[in-house]
Amino acid sequence: MRTKKVNRYWCDFCNRASLQAACTRRHESRCTLNPERVCGLCAFLELEQAKLPELVAILPDPEPLKRIQTDDLGREVWHDYVGLEEAVERVLPQLRAAAHDCPACILAAIRQRGIPAPEITSFKFKDEMKVLMDAKNGRDYEEEMRSQCYG
Repeated sequence: MRTKKVNRYWCDFCNRASLQAACTRRHESRCTLNPERVCGLCAFLELEQAKLPELVAILPDPEPLKRIQTDDLGREVWHDYVGLEEAVERVLPQLRAAAHDCPACILAAIRQRGIPAPEITSFKFKDEMKVLMDAKNGRDYEEEMRSQCYG
């Protein structure tokens, strides 16, 4: 029988685990729960990264909208939010403008404000990324064609 002891590394912000310190370090620098995160998507798209505290300040506080259901012993069984989606919907255009339409920065602000991302149906990270990457790939393709034809 063989045994092997290994080190395991966890993100200090979201608790994601990895077996490689370098991978965890890289993840931590870009983790959406890291208040001092460096946005890899903004760097890739050559956008100026918005200041995260300013983005978080745009969003409403979810705590006053929280409704808690308890059992007979007073323990929390589940909770939901009343009016949270509408409150976020009202400020989403302002948040998008401040974040330069970067889905990663918007998601980071939502997560750091303590808003459960599934509660917001008008913002779907995966869909936003697809639209953004399709547009970037289209621009890159046009530039490549132009340089081949006229370059």
